[in-house]
Formats: sequence, structure tokens, C-alpha cells
Amino acid sequence: MRKCIIWIVLIALIALSCGSKAEGNRLLESLPAGHDIYLTFNPEGIGMQQILEAVDSAFPNDGLQELTDALGFDPMDWNGWREVLSIEAGKEVGIVVDKGVHDVSLVCIYVPSDDLDSVSSTFTSLMGVSGNFRGVLEFREMNDYTIVIIAETQLIADGFEPDIDPLGTSDSQLSRLRSDDFPGGSDAVVYIRFSDIIEDELLDGAVLEMGVAAETLRVQLSFSSSDPDVAEYASIVEPTDPAMHFLVAEGSTGVFRMNLNIEALYTLLSNLGIQREFDQGMDEFGFGSFEEFLNSFTGDLCFCYGTEEGADFIEVQLGLADPDAIAAFIELIPDITGDGEAISEFTLDGYTFFRMGGSDSPRSDTIEYGIQDDVLLFAVGSGISHMLEGSGFEDYIAEYGMGVGPEHCLVFTSDTQLLEDLFGNRIFGMDYGENGIPAYSRAAGYIDTGEGLIKLGLVLESTDENPIVTLFELTGIIMMEAL
Repeated sequence: MRKCIIWIVLIALIALSCGSKAEGNRLLESLPAGHDIYLTFNPEGIGMQQILEAVDSAFPNDGLQELTDALGFDPMDWNGWREVLSIEAGKEVGIVVDKGVHDVSLVCIYVPSDDLDSVSSTFTSLMGVSGNFRGVLEFREMNDYTIVIIAETQLIADGFEPDIDPLGTSDSQLSRLRSDDFPGGSDAVVYIRFSDIIEDELLDGAVLEMGVAAETLRVQLSFSSSDPDVAEYASIVEPTDPAMHFLVAEGSTGVFRMNLNIEALYTLLSNLGIQREFDQGMDEFGFGSFEEFLNSFTGDLCFCYGTEEGADFIEVQLGLADPDAIAAFIELIPDITGDGEAISEFTLDGYTFFRMGGSDSPRSDTIEYGIQDDVLLFAVGSGISHMLEGSGFEDYIAEYGMGVGPEHCLVFTSDTQLLEDLFGNRIFGMDYGENGIPAYSRAAGYIDTGEGLIKLGLVLESTDENPIVTLFELTGIIMMEAL
């Protein structure tokens, strides 16, 4: 049973790589409710042979000839699968999985084909390759689909009822988790009902959506939780304030922006007992308590990094709810650091700023900081003047966010240079066999929370014509390195 599941997962992953979106693909909502894991995808697509070649080169293929002999065609040839199974173009494939006591107890594959004989013959051969399959293999016809049922026992197979209680009308959790506005539409959707398969109630359910458009891969993970601890942590972020005007300087290769809910953050720190450590000595900084200090900030912050004239820089902007209180605080920095002689003042556009580092001009070891209106500014390696010459955050994210907007609780966009600096050639740019591995050239992402839901989004732009191929190749590298 375990080996056949491995082959099924491999086939599913291959099919996930297809990318053509057909209108009205909502097979997931029509699948029967009450099972543990669901997967639907559209196998009509782009670059299929290229994807199979990537899988063939990245993963061990011991026994591939045995599988070829059993099936009567090369399993690394997508046209072979499509022709032998008589798959109907433009229709989705679905997989339903149930977890048993020690292993998977049920796998049902919805093949978009009305050729029952071909589907049954192919999967019977596939199951026979393992040589030790002891489960139940059945086939049923439903509308234009042939359902392949692989079960541990006959009782489990008989209990599968594909035509009752569809997910779309009987599973309210799915309707909350799945996005109707997923950008560009979904090529693949995975739905996991955690509450049915694990005793820990940390997560109730999750939906993973994936879409491909040209060289861009878009992924969104949404999960729900009724656990109060998850809700407490999720509440510390909230949608960014559009009235807070942050700047992104020229030369920025990456931007990170988020909005903290100050009240929720303080409550969390209090529940953890951490605020007591900060409360001690706050009067030396001009605040009656750590809570008063936190409340001086709006929670909205922006972090930029990049390169200017060959030198790296970092620039940070923090929204202020009480600029006067923070202004008084930063005037104490020379006393706090005990290095007052190394801090100098300068004026720019009528505002007073400070430079730490003993240089008359910004350099890599120089920090400039100060307040402009309701924003606290820090510049490392660049300078306040460089920051103030920047464009608005909204304009930057519109140009470089690859469809990710500024309205989320957390937003970031970056080229992959930072990741290359962190990981070197172990992932990006590494040669695998005779082929160079194409890297993702840019990434963007977001986080949203609210009403028991958390959504994590990621967009990756590939230098290759098919971003899924890049994903397979990088995954293969990581797996080979781990082995």
C-alpha cells in the first residue's frame, strides 16, 4: 500500500506542474465531504515534457524500466499517460485521501476519462509493479469521470460514496479557506482537514492554492484555527495604514513592511511575563512603563535594503503615535550609549537629525537617525538624505510586487540576491549534472490574519520559462544535498 501511494503522489506532483487554467474548474467543491485530504489540479498544460525530464533527472529512477514494461509506455512521457488513459482535455483530476490507523487507508483518484477499460488496465498494471499489494482496487464510473479506488479493506472501499454531501455545500470550513479572488485563478488546490487526522487541535484545516502564469509561480496557504494561542499570536499584526507614507530609496532591492497591533502585542508580552523585564528602568528613558513606550508607536514599520554606489545599506522607518515622546527619548541616546562625542547633529529640510559614527558623510559604519513629522528614520550605510529622495512605498510595490498589493498585514518584495548571499551556491546557481540550475529572480509575499484565518502568500519569478520546473530542480538539489 505504501509503495503505490508513493507512485500516486509522484503522478500528482507531476500533474501539479501543468498550468493551463480552464474556466469553471471547481471539481474540489463537488468531491464528497467527510474525508481527510483533497487535491485537485488541471493536467492540461504547459511544459509537461520539460517537467517530466526535470523529475527524471532529479529523483532516483530505480525500477523505472520495470514500470515501463508493466504500463507499456514510458512513464516519463506525458503524452503516453494522456493517450492511454484517454484524459479529456480541460478537465481537472481529483484525489481524495483518508488516513488509517498506521497508514493511508483510502485513495480515490478522479480521472477525467470515460474509458473505464483503459483506466482499470493501467492502474491494475501500476499496482502490480510493487508485487506485494494486498489492498482492494476498484473502479467506478461517475458522469465523465472514472474513479480509481485503492483501499486497505473491502469495507473501506464499500464505504466510499462519491455522489453524496459535496464539499461545496456541506463543508463551511472550505468556503472560508478557499479564495474566490486568488490572482489569475488556481491551477491546483490542496485541502487538508487537520481536525480529522490529528489529535492536536492547533489547526482545523488548510487550503493550498497554486497558479502559474508565464514565468511567475503564485502560491497561497490559508489555514484556520480555533486554538486561542494561535489567535493571540495572529492578532499582533493587522492591515497596514494607507495614511502612513513610507519612502523607498533608489537602489533598494528589497522592501519589508508590516503593521503591528500595539495593544495586542503588549497583551501577548504581558501574558508571557516579558513586559516586566522591560518595565524596569523605563523611567530613565522618560517613560513611566514599557506599555507607555510601546504606545508611542503606531506599529507600522518599513524596512528597506539595497546597494548604492557599490555599498550595501539598510533603512528603517517606524510610524509614531507620539512623536514628541520619542523625540525626547532619542535625545537621551548619547547618555544611554555613553558615546556622546561620536554623535553629531545636522539639519535637513528643516528637521534635526543625528549622525553616529564620527564621519561628516554617510558610510557603511555610519548611522543617521531622527524624526520627520510622524516617522522615526534610521539609515545605515546610506543617509537620511538618501531616504528622503525615495519614492512612495505604494509606487514601489506596484512596480516590483508582482501583483501583491500594499493592503496586507505584512508585505515584502525582493530580488534573490539576499538569499544567494545567505545560501551561496548550495541552492541558487548550483550545477546539477550537466545543466545549470536556473534561479528565481524575484520574490514577493504577504500575510493576512483575521476571524480565525491566517493567509500566507508567495510569488516567485523564475528566469526559466516554467517556474514549476525551477521548483522541481531546486527541490531535487535540496533532497540530494540532504541525502
